Amino acid sequence: MSLDRIEGKENLYIGSIFALRRPKALMDHGITHVLSVVGFKPREMEGDASKGPTWNDFRKKAKHMMIDIDDVDDEDLLIHLPEAVRFIDEGLYPKRTSADGESSSEDELESSGAVFVHCAMGKSRSVATAAAYLLWKYPQRFSRTAASSDTPEMRQNDAREAVNGAIEWIRKSRSIADPNWGFRSQLKLWWEMGCPDDVESHPIYRKWAYKREIERSVACGMAPELRFEDEEISQKAKATTVGELAKPVASSSEPELRCRKCRKTLATARFIVPVNHGGGEAMKTVEKHAPLPSGPCPHHFIEPLSWMRPTLEQGELDGRLCCPNAKCGASVGRYSWKGFQCSCGEWVTPAFSLQKSKVDVVTKAVRPPASLGIRMPPGAAPRENL
Repeated sequence: MSLDRIEGKENLYIGSIFALRRPKALMDHGITHVLSVVGFKPREMEGDASKGPTWNDFRKKAKHMMIDIDDVDDEDLLIHLPEAVRFIDEGLYPKRTSADGESSSEDELESSGAVFVHCAMGKSRSVATAAAYLLWKYPQRFSRTAASSDTPEMRQNDAREAVNGAIEWIRKSRSIADPNWGFRSQLKLWWEMGCPDDVESHPIYRKWAYKREIERSVACGMAPELRFEDEEISQKAKATTVGELAKPVASSSEPELRCRKCRKTLATARFIVPVNHGGGEAMKTVEKHAPLPSGPCPHHFIEPLSWMRPTLEQGELDGRLCCPNAKCGASVGRYSWKGFQCSCGEWVTPAFSLQKSKVDVVTKAVRPPASLGIRMPPGAAPRENL
């Protein structure tokens, strides 16, 4: 079928562009809003006016929004999701605002509108967009863990389960639903960000967009524009922030990576990149017949940090990383904007690696604040104020 109704209380339909050639069917389903996640010229949808209403006739009565993107892995769908989600929700709940201008409570609302989301075939772009709406509208339906997962691994696992759940929900109504790998990855970021009203200023989106820029620069044989994560965090800390930047440190201790030779701190916990050792989605970029290295992973992968500036400003695509201590200068690792595969089989792009044989992992205890500025004897805990 050219359109199918997604299971649920709302009249949310999904399908292909061919449904636009049958405007009478759209009218029969009560469609009031059409979201096109594909570019096309309206005249391409015009049919024979003698056989019934045309697409142009339907557009005069319905609201139409177009997101002109291609169905390719590196297309930026994420930037469009907040606006798309608002459009869908406004179409499904046109009576959200009462006559006196005050919004009705969520429990009192009933979906009285009907929205049709489509792309070319109703398989990838439209499914990803509809899934983004379901994740935003019904987070409790797809989340299996606490909303505030403590570790990056927990948040990533939760995002994967939530996105897969939303796609499977749509697949119950439309069996061909299958967003491309890039859109699935963006949906996971959408979930990790909390399905925000604005993604462009969010640290997670900015980091993803930078990685996308890196891939394009490397494809042209050029080093990308430099962006250092510690400087980004420092700038964000000067203003009121949300999400991860606003969360207090939950752990009583944090690991640091220090130069084994001079003890200079090279990276703290928040800049250590979690790696799915032994494979995962990143393995899709590895050549099918490439031999997989064996043995324990000898790397600590980290974010690009400001102490690397003198090296990275040389504009090379890869090279060595040396300790920033002027009195040391020991080789501590290497980098590659093109990425590389470590011995555990994981492919990391871009890759900034500190060799485990060159650095030490030091657990730095986070001490509680002193009680009223009084120095306590060893082993004594400050008393709570009564």
